[in-house]
Amino acid sequence: MTSDMVSVDPSTARMIRGAGIFAGLLTLVLGILVLVWPGVTIGVVVITVGIQFVVVGLLTLTAAITGEDGVGEKVLLSVLGILGLLAGVVTLARPMRSSVVLVVVIGAFWLVGGIVDLVASVFGRSVPGRAWRIVGAVVSVAAGAIALSWPGITVVALARVLGIWMVVFGGVMLVLGLTQRAE
Repeated sequence: MTSDMVSVDPSTARMIRGAGIFAGLLTLVLGILVLVWPGVTIGVVVITVGIQFVVVGLLTLTAAITGEDGVGEKVLLSVLGILGLLAGVVTLARPMRSSVVLVVVIGAFWLVGGIVDLVASVFGRSVPGRAWRIVGAVVSVAAGAIALSWPGITVVALARVLGIWMVVFGGVMLVLGLTQRAE
């Protein structure tokens, strides 16, 4: 989430932009690492995903709380932010829990996040980076649907899907953060 989806004061916009660039770069680098070493242990993958969910959840809640746009957009951003935080906390609290539960949590976050981003991009008022947001949203929806359809997939398959999603989502966040004006 970046600050251009809602109206915020300039200092908050700069903080959100910087955090978005950091989160995008972190997500992109971790995605590449997951793809390079798909046999990485589930514990490392779970911790990586948990941290990413917490960061994105906090960024999304910040945008919802500090935004000046309508109630509907704030509610959507708040729901996504809370879902991200919950997914992160649950993932970090029980890293060795069943991989099926992890797949369902990740799939739900990707699916809901993709739908929220798609709705915000398609119906948002003059949203900068609209095409990039739509690409990221479509990939998130597809990855979420796959994860929820086959929750029993192997850890290596999950790592590959996770790596692809993290590279795309991290790249989108990074491009949006770098191209967004820091007013």
